[in-house]
Amino acid sequence: MSYDMSALMEQLPELLRRLKSEGRGEVDFYSQGVERVVTFERVAAAYVLRCHSRTSWKPSPEVEYVESVKMESMVAELASAFSTGLEAASSEISTLEPFRGWRSQGFGVVA
Repeated sequence: MSYDMSALMEQLPELLRRLKSEGRGEVDFYSQGVERVVTFERVAAAYVLRCHSRTSWKPSPEVEYVESVKMESMVAELASAFSTGLEAASSEISTLEPFRGWRSQGFGVVA
């Protein structure tokens, strides 16, 4: 199933902020037909990811565990790659925050 990545990217700044400040966050894949929320919660040295479906589709597995360093790296790499893509496309928004910071700060989720 295809998915409009813009829904993920619009939520990425808040996810990054909440992972850093609270060790938890969520992404709502609200598009019709997808309709699910993935929650992130840091527990010790890992994140617990839970998928909650709002359709008849059931995730398998419903819960996954990812090392915190790996999860934070994946989210930071997504932010950096997106920002770099904006810059390569000469998009004016690539000079605005948070996008500029995603490239220049060597972004990491944990303080």
